[in-house]
Amino acid sequence: MNKAFIRLAVTALLLLLAFGLFAKELSVVDGVDIKPNPMDRRCEIFIRLNGSANLGVNIEDDRGNVIKTLYWGPAQKELVLAWDRMSDNGEYVPSGKYVLVLNYDARYTSLKKTLILK
Repeated sequence: MNKAFIRLAVTALLLLLAFGLFAKELSVVDGVDIKPNPMDRRCEIFIRLNGSANLGVNIEDDRGNVIKTLYWGPAQKELVLAWDRMSDNGEYVPSGKYVLVLNYDARYTSLKKTLILK
């Protein structure tokens, strides 16, 4: 029984190390900035990557509804996007709390909050 426990512990440790290294390689997003934040009529979004990926960038409201899809496609190094408070429906978005959501290679990556003032 003691040998079986040691084998199980070593296997678990190796799996944790392998998943840790794999997860580190998957982290291609190096940083995200929104300027100005809080915003009034328009903001610029700066996304820095340490590799290339298929990137999706959405604006969501505080309930998780997608308000605007800003970008969906391949990206490398840096991506600069602008949002003019227009929704995908073509409507002007009211003041409130919004979240920038990044997805890459079909994986959830990051959230960044922004606030729209009057």
